[in-house]
Amino acid sequence: MSLLPKLIRAVVPGEIQAPPNVLKELLVRTGYYKLRTGLAAHGLPVPDAHLYRPLFSPWDGDPDFEKDYQAIKQHTLCSRDRCYILKTSLS
Repeated sequence: MSLLPKLIRAVVPGEIQAPPNVLKELLVRTGYYKLRTGLAAHGLPVPDAHLYRPLFSPWDGDPDFEKDYQAIKQHTLCSRDRCYILKTSLS
């Protein structure tokens, strides 16, 4: 962090400073995350769903799980990752 932002944070009271992550704060305040959650809850496509990619995805390389998931995916509201967790916790 350069000297100017440090000086501004030291001099300007915290109540009137911009949040550290302005874009995230703006999205939260405008209700964007609630909109995405609402869309997904009603089965509608989420605009930026391609950005969601968990770091640990064991269900992607498991052919047994994929066979089971293909058989039930039309009958469940759970996502692929949650179905994997359910299957592994019950077996």
